Amino acid sequence: MSAVDIPSVDTAPRHVWRRPTAMFVVSWLLLCLPWLTGLRVLPHDAAQQFFPAVGFVAEQLRHLQAPWWNPWLYGGYPQVADPQMMSLQPSMVLPMLLAPSSLHWFSVVVMLHLLAGGIGALRLGRLHGLRPAPQLIFALVFLFGGVASSRLQHTPMIVSYCVLPWLWLWMARLRRDGQWRHALLAGLAGGLVALQLTQVTYFIIIACGVYALLATLTAARGQRLATIARYLLVAAVAAVLSAPQWLSTLAYLPFSNRAALMLEDSRGGGIGWDALSTLIAGNIYGQARGSSWALGELTTSYLYVGAVPLALWLGWGGAVLRRRRREAWTALAVVVFSATFALGLHTPLYAWCFSVLPGLDLFRRPSDILFMAVPAMAWLAAQALQAASDGERFRLHRPTLLIIGVLLVQALWLG
Repeated sequence: MSAVDIPSVDTAPRHVWRRPTAMFVVSWLLLCLPWLTGLRVLPHDAAQQFFPAVGFVAEQLRHLQAPWWNPWLYGGYPQVADPQMMSLQPSMVLPMLLAPSSLHWFSVVVMLHLLAGGIGALRLGRLHGLRPAPQLIFALVFLFGGVASSRLQHTPMIVSYCVLPWLWLWMARLRRDGQWRHALLAGLAGGLVALQLTQVTYFIIIACGVYALLATLTAARGQRLATIARYLLVAAVAAVLSAPQWLSTLAYLPFSNRAALMLEDSRGGGIGWDALSTLIAGNIYGQARGSSWALGELTTSYLYVGAVPLALWLGWGGAVLRRRRREAWTALAVVVFSATFALGLHTPLYAWCFSVLPGLDLFRRPSDILFMAVPAMAWLAAQALQAASDGERFRLHRPTLLIIGVLLVQALWLG
């Protein structure tokens, strides 16, 4: 069969790309089954903070009352001004109208966000030329790898993160096709992301800003003004949709203890050097048995994205670096930068960023940037599988093998 006889990603029969969607739905059902069936509910902050807040909004709306002031939390406070309570997030509030007092249903709604995010990741992978199996790996790592799974209790971060694939999908389509409707869709997704003013949202905004800048710089000279106008429209739509949230938050911020934080306040929010070893084994410190002996916070310092993605990169990482050199090195740089930043005051990087990045002093947890490392690792794993399926030879990637050895020695030494 000649090359012209092979259907491209865009012209392949529709049933071909539906396969990863079906497989992702099955995987999602299996992975989320304890929460979907009610055997488990989301714990800690999700149960103590976010469920009561969203349930209160839904209950107030059912009684046709305004939910802006919550008399039941913290002795009463303006809940709409809280940047994390999702009071204006329709994808959380509207489903909770069905059962405002059910923690089980709240957990199901969060799991449905993972499903929606996974479908968006599949479409994003397909747009960038991934075949069905790499699409599936990309979506699974994106939505279930690392902190994307370990931090389910931090619901507002997860909600924004699950919208991220759709935001990047429409921004990529906007860059490729230049259609204004894609700018509106990207702005809508960006607005849904920005309704949770967490540090994850902060990093997402920075990443999208960098993407828009690069898209402008690489556009044809005659198209740069139009490109700038389209991405400004994305920002404007997102700002308008999220304006009620950030305006109310800014209004109440001077009366809170978070108006500005000192650099020292971030000391406990970074990961420890021992956390880097979670990249090679999810249970390396016994955390799956509930008896973790790691030095740092377990949920915020979890880097494990799975044995299969790691093995794929170990065997075909070199091929990816040859085939997609610029993109692969960019993804690796994102992973290294995120891990170094997440170490907080253990390295000079975070202190330098704290001094130059506006708004970073509103947050205290350097480890939140690990949400940006997961999509990069997902892309690397998917590209490695793509290279393997193209017949590239298995060759151990020696730098990766060296890193694995160092991390294993570290874990054994700490033990």
